[in-house]
Amino acid sequence: MVMAIISTISILAIPRYIDATMRYRADLTAQRIAADLAYARSVAQRTNQNVAVQFSVAADGYEMPAVAHMDDSQKRYGVDLTVTPYGADVTSAAFGSGPVSDTVTFDVFGDHDAGGVVVILVGKHKRSILLDASTGSITIQ
Repeated sequence: MVMAIISTISILAIPRYIDATMRYRADLTAQRIAADLAYARSVAQRTNQNVAVQFSVAADGYEMPAVAHMDDSQKRYGVDLTVTPYGADVTSAAFGSGPVSDTVTFDVFGDHDAGGVVVILVGKHKRSILLDASTGSITIQ
């Protein structure tokens, strides 16, 4: 009898736990991207050099070629969003209004060359990270 109750509770709880984990991963991934866009802006201002953030839909990640990796200065700063704790799929990255690009560049004043959106998917949970074209604010939807 006790085993039947435990089994029933487990059957109900496990799908909810998995969904909550996926939702958490989607939020975490979106926050990481937003934080790294802000980081790229600050590096551009601090170093007086343009900093590009290049997204790759095929590789489900992004990199900043002009920025050294925080752990190893010999490597470029890059983030693979397929690995733990993210487990995310970059479904699109589009910046600019004319020819759309998967890259956004911040100049020495912290201004961006184009607004745009990055869309990620974790399970059934989708998040959009928006870089406003006029104000430069970064928001998550």
